[in-house]
Amino acid sequence: MEGNARGLRNPLLSDEEQAALKPEAHAVSYPKGATLTRAGEHSDYVLYLRSGHVKSCTHDPLAIFGIHGPGSVIGELASLTGEPRGTDLVALTPIDVLHIPGDVFLKLLQSNR
Repeated sequence: MEGNARGLRNPLLSDEEQAALKPEAHAVSYPKGATLTRAGEHSDYVLYLRSGHVKSCTHDPLAIFGIHGPGSVIGELASLTGEPRGTDLVALTPIDVLHIPGDVFLKLLQSNR
């Protein structure tokens, strides 16, 4: 599983860590404009952004809370708290992400204390 975030100075997950997450995590590509999550939905996964850019936003009213690039972990708060998603996540460019189940992400955090 080669990480496209390789050129980053300090990517959050090394290529080895990404490979160790198999088979629980899986790589997915999305086109520009794809909505990855919606505010208010209940879901339990984290996204590791391997390439491209994603915005976190609301639509009523329109507000952009952040732009995320390669090497970012997004959507983690809902997995950690069990609360509904707070924002929509929308691909600004074509993107590649690693879908990580919430429980797998928690184990990863605990193992890196």
